[in-house]
Amino acid sequence: MPARNREQIVAFQTKRLRSVVRSAYRRVPYYRRLFDHAGVRPEDIQSLEDLSKISLTSRNDIQHLRPSEICARGVAPESLLQRRTSGSTGMPLTIRRHWFEERLLLAYRIHSQYSWTELWKLRRATIKFTQATEKAYRGARSLSERLVLPRTVIDWRLPKEEIVRRLQKIRPTRISGPPGILSWLADELTDADRAVIHPELVVTGGETLTAGMRKQIEKGFGVPVRDAYGSHEFVSIARECLAGGAYHVCDESLIVEVLRDGKPVEAGQEGELVGTALNSYAMPFLRYRLGDWVRRGPDSCPCGSPYSTLLRIQGRVIDRFTLANGKVVHPYELANVLRDHELWLRRFQIIQEQRDRFRIRVVPYQQPTGQELQQVAAKIEARIGNGATVELELVERLPPMESGKFYPYISLERLNAWRQGAVSTPQA
Repeated sequence: MPARNREQIVAFQTKRLRSVVRSAYRRVPYYRRLFDHAGVRPEDIQSLEDLSKISLTSRNDIQHLRPSEICARGVAPESLLQRRTSGSTGMPLTIRRHWFEERLLLAYRIHSQYSWTELWKLRRATIKFTQATEKAYRGARSLSERLVLPRTVIDWRLPKEEIVRRLQKIRPTRISGPPGILSWLADELTDADRAVIHPELVVTGGETLTAGMRKQIEKGFGVPVRDAYGSHEFVSIARECLAGGAYHVCDESLIVEVLRDGKPVEAGQEGELVGTALNSYAMPFLRYRLGDWVRRGPDSCPCGSPYSTLLRIQGRVIDRFTLANGKVVHPYELANVLRDHELWLRRFQIIQEQRDRFRIRVVPYQQPTGQELQQVAAKIEARIGNGATVELELVERLPPMESGKFYPYISLERLNAWRQGAVSTPQA
């Protein structure tokens, strides 16, 4: 855009909303059925207030549909960029985008980062769990990575000493990664490390940034922490204001609703985040239930930004499973094995019952054979190593925890500590 006031943002969103709704109805079988069932026509959606006429869609609704049902007619699904989600919700999904849509979303993300630092002097280091699924998007991102936002990716599974050595060599102006990993690394840094590694900013994302994690990271690195909130479906959703506190919603790329019992909440209240992508035509997301619980903020930030805001993100904290010998295993490593069987796997939950004993509860689309279950268990045991045992349990449903939220990764050791008040979150 960029927008100068709230009226411009609303006008832009309204225009894009009408366009994406018309396209989804004409070209995407799933949305035509959804609209027809509710008796809604594209011309009924003329303003942001009309969004409520569109039925909500969840990952469960589209997860197992054929690409031809959720992708636009006239677009070959195999020609689209594909991103298979990591399964952090316990329900993997393949997301497809046209290369131009991907570049546009990346451009919006770059624009949202301008306020954080000057791009010309930006040196980025990202500490994360590297996934094979990123290869599918590498071509789409290579130009922006090389010319605009170059970065060095460091696998968190490397020894701490090697991570520190690489950071000392890069001397990044910005370090980013999941807060669980960055808080662990921050606790390990020495004064000598900080003398060489002194970024201007640390950016977290991918998990909920708790108050304790923020304190650990800011103390360990000696710089402010700012959080970024995104998803595979929408790329960037919101970024924490430079002044701290509120998150600026990426209003140019999506419309965010915060609902409780299907109705919008007031500013300061919490509810479920529902997003409508404004730049996704090949595989639209209209009133898509992301599964995250957030606190809605005012329609503009106290800093003067015209973008709508969120005050708190209550996503899933994805920590690591610790084995008896001290080895740590990231849940995504195990989820990646399960994703290979998504033709019969609907939903899953990984539970670490003891340090070297795991139980994986699976809701299947269709009944797998005993041999298939044994093969999956053997693959996961091999991935964990160290003599760990894995049992797969077929169930009809996966109930939420007593907090009301569903956690796909659970360590019973940590859960017991949470119940006793020793830790602030029950996730693995």
